[in-house]
Amino acid sequence: MTDAVITVKNLHKSYGPLKAVDDVSFSVPSASCFGLLGPNGAGKSTLMRILYGTAERERRAETAVRVFGFDPAQNELDIKLLSGVVPQDNNLDEELNVERNLLVYSKFYGMGRREADGRIDELLSFFELSEKRKAKIRELSGGMKRRLTIARALLHAPRLLILDEPTTGLDPRSKRDVQ
Repeated sequence: MTDAVITVKNLHKSYGPLKAVDDVSFSVPSASCFGLLGPNGAGKSTLMRILYGTAERERRAETAVRVFGFDPAQNELDIKLLSGVVPQDNNLDEELNVERNLLVYSKFYGMGRREADGRIDELLSFFELSEKRKAKIRELSGGMKRRLTIARALLHAPRLLILDEPTTGLDPRSKRDVQ
């Protein structure tokens, strides 16, 4: 498991008496695609939030979680610099337009304006949002918002892409393009 991008060993997470994640172990090698399948409420989103550091896991001696060798509980920002995350729910800034939403995120990743502008043009074109560049988020359809959220996750060309229900709200053609 030395070349693993993600390593999870004996992971547990409970919310009171509810066991959301119960003794899960797996590893994900580099240059691979890995999916978590299961019914609603199976703990998939909880596990993903643990991986990118927005949820705490139970502290047990046998538990280990590493993403690029970093522990999400201690190195959340290191992981976020290397990862793009598409959360289950869109979390775009409704007050900003499409372009500004992406420009704000480019600053988080230390991208210069020229690099950010080029990447934004590329992603807006790919996701067929170029004509919506100046549109406010509240003016977009649900599918457009979802495509923009995915574009935002890809903005800094991450080494790891974490997608939680990435095709929710997308039309059939957009679902195919994302896959």
